[in-house]
Amino acid sequence: MTAQLAADMSIAPEIAKLAEPGPDVPAQQRATAGAAAALDDQGPQRRPTLGALARQLRTIAATPEQWWGLVRFDPDRPVRITVQECASHVAWLAVLPPGQAGHGCDCDVATV
Repeated sequence: MTAQLAADMSIAPEIAKLAEPGPDVPAQQRATAGAAAALDDQGPQRRPTLGALARQLRTIAATPEQWWGLVRFDPDRPVRITVQECASHVAWLAVLPPGQAGHGCDCDVATV
């Protein structure tokens, strides 16, 4: 019995959308982190693509030693913790207590 591989291209349109420029992100305070500075170098006339933002988020998630010490827990309410802030984006964590329905977001892009 040989295994057959079927190419699944059903998500190709979504992947293509990640390469498109994303929505306007309001200017924020410049960051000192090197990885975030790379996104800032695109200048005010160029918005980062969703793919670039996803790459930055992946970089942040892969280095928990840089933000783990910022994590706080409040048993009565959600806590929003800014992890990285620069001209092109703000990355933050939401720490939710058990039983909490969620945390509001006034952002254009969010990931869980």
